[in-house]
Amino acid sequence: MVKKIVEFPDQNVIEQEAAEWLVALDRDEKPSAKLLADLTDWMARSKAHRGTLIKLNQFMSDTSLTDLMVPLEHTAHQTASSPVVEKTSWFDKLFAWPVMGGALASFVGVMMIVFMTTQTPTEQHPYADTNGTFISALGQQRNFTLADGSVITLNSNSKVNVSFDESTRDIQLVRGQAHFDVAHDKQIPFRVYGAQGRVEAVGTAFTVKVKEQSLDVLVTEGTVAVASTGNPQSSDLIENIEPNLVELGLLTAGKRVVVNTVAEIAQSLSAVKDALNVDIADMSRMQAWRDGMLVFSGETLEYAVDEIRNLTGYKIKIVDSELKSIKVAGSFQTDDIDSIFASLESNFPIRVAKVGYQQIEIMAAD
Repeated sequence: MVKKIVEFPDQNVIEQEAAEWLVALDRDEKPSAKLLADLTDWMARSKAHRGTLIKLNQFMSDTSLTDLMVPLEHTAHQTASSPVVEKTSWFDKLFAWPVMGGALASFVGVMMIVFMTTQTPTEQHPYADTNGTFISALGQQRNFTLADGSVITLNSNSKVNVSFDESTRDIQLVRGQAHFDVAHDKQIPFRVYGAQGRVEAVGTAFTVKVKEQSLDVLVTEGTVAVASTGNPQSSDLIENIEPNLVELGLLTAGKRVVVNTVAEIAQSLSAVKDALNVDIADMSRMQAWRDGMLVFSGETLEYAVDEIRNLTGYKIKIVDSELKSIKVAGSFQTDDIDSIFASLESNFPIRVAKVGYQQIEIMAAD
């Protein structure tokens, strides 16, 4: 039986990538928005990525630039004359101490500009105080409370963009899965966009998962309205999706639907209309990720492997196709993937082999 399949990322690779980031950030021109977004995703991969970047920058820093030390402890409130910085959680924890050095000091300054709200607290709606981007790293679940009181729970490797104002509460689910516990406000709708679809609710709770061109919606409380463009060519920008949406129908608590957003509208309408109730046991299993658990109760090995891929980012191949239909069951901590593979090897004629960095093959036992 293979032990310790889940390993730390290759530190040499991380150090090389960190050095490349510092070089890119230390150029004369300001970093582009895309460059900063890519860096955000890179740092979110693990603590090793964030820590290596900081240590390497400190090693390379110029002592003549000590006056550029920037304390970045984020406070809950800002004065009217202070810059209002997006409450992006990893930003708070990653830079919760002063950082010095030419490259990263420049980077920090630009990041504060990019994530800065464009108005002062007296000019913008209070709900806009938490506008910005929120992310979770691989294998990580994160909770974020927004200015309106709504709570977002992000599953592993997920990302949302929040844009609230006096008339709308819009969220774009860029990737992954998120649960939304929506604060009640009849006057301002709460809308989640993803994969050319939209889920709208007022005072309810629901989970949305985007995967390629599908929108998976599970309602845990209240009622939501589901809409889709049915157009695979439509832009990911909310302002371009909204005019092309077609209302598909309502989902009440305990119901789930997977809408293929590239399907014909008639098929999507039928899918929402005929959405089935989810029993209590299945509801609990589907929401287990919020407590850092993976729960399987008769799903196929192929399904379980897909969930593990999403959680870890590992490349996992089921070599022998007949193994895909094996039914698996059990509860596992999301930070202990080893135990899942160990259980498979103990209970089925399966062999799990690590064949490369973050590459695993599952095959029939000899």
